[in-house]
Amino acid sequence: MYSEQFMMLLAVLERAALMLMALFLLTRSQRFQQIFQKKDRHPGELALISLLFICFAVFSTYTGIHVEGSLVNVRIIAIMSGGLLFGPAVGIPAGIISGIHRYLIDINGPTSIPCLITSITAGVLSTWMYFRCKRERLWLWGIIGGMLCEGLTMLLIVTLAPKHNWVGTLSVSSPSR
Repeated sequence: MYSEQFMMLLAVLERAALMLMALFLLTRSQRFQQIFQKKDRHPGELALISLLFICFAVFSTYTGIHVEGSLVNVRIIAIMSGGLLFGPAVGIPAGIISGIHRYLIDINGPTSIPCLITSITAGVLSTWMYFRCKRERLWLWGIIGGMLCEGLTMLLIVTLAPKHNWVGTLSVSSPSR
């Protein structure tokens, strides 16, 4: 049982590392650095960056791991990163579009509505943090915001998902004698 959960955790970490590595390589390009360092960005640049983070979030959904009718993925990382780095022009569209996309690929799924709600919440929260938090502590607030959004996802899944036999999955079996 624990080895299966450990393998799932490794797979999720692998997907997160892949996305972060792609983002890291992207930040090494001179054009991206110029856009990132500007105070006033051209609408075309913001549209391009927004499209990039939307693609990261949607790609995260497709590379997710299927577990008992739900999808374990790292979509929130892409949304939070875009909103924290570039503000409302990136965070809010990434949250809305990736949330709607997640909902539409599995409309009747047990986690589609909770994922829609938290994707949009992550976009709004990251935008709020973009304006309210100090730049040198933005990484810390990003981690806290991501954890809050994932916690909200879990809370919404438990409250909104169809009733599940939680007792059977949470019971601990006694060792045989």
